[in-house]
Amino acid sequence: CVFCVASTISTLGLRSPRPIARDLAIDDGGRASEVVQPGDAAESEASMPAPLRPRGDAARLAFTLCAVVVFVVCFAFGLVMPCMTMHMDVEALYTHNPMLRLFSQAVEDAHFERLLDSDVSICTCLTGLAEMVAQGDANGAIGFAMYAIFVVIVPVLD
Repeated sequence: CVFCVASTISTLGLRSPRPIARDLAIDDGGRASEVVQPGDAAESEASMPAPLRPRGDAARLAFTLCAVVVFVVCFAFGLVMPCMTMHMDVEALYTHNPMLRLFSQAVEDAHFERLLDSDVSICTCLTGLAEMVAQGDANGAIGFAMYAIFVVIVPVLD
């Protein structure tokens, strides 16, 4: 959602180039050929907002390096930050289904709250899937390949 909003807002600052004027010219042999006259580049750049005007190669390189550093830091943070969570509220369970109170001692003895209390990051998921692959689980191998490729590798390559 954040990506969609940010990319939409960033495209609002882009200006389309001036249309290219095309004329027909007739040479000495009577053949018609198309002559392309691009719009004035200086005039086009002057009409752009200041942050979007072309700069020198050094400025472009500095901006690109800053963008790469920001991406790597945010990506690394996103890999280790918990992105999925599961918590069980036993009281809410009993509130929604009072008949389950009859089994409250069994629920407490089984420690369901502790078993179902977890925060999972992308790295944790990949580690768990790798352990499944090491045990010979085919579903784990497919899950690991899909998660590693589509969640980690494709955003890096993009």
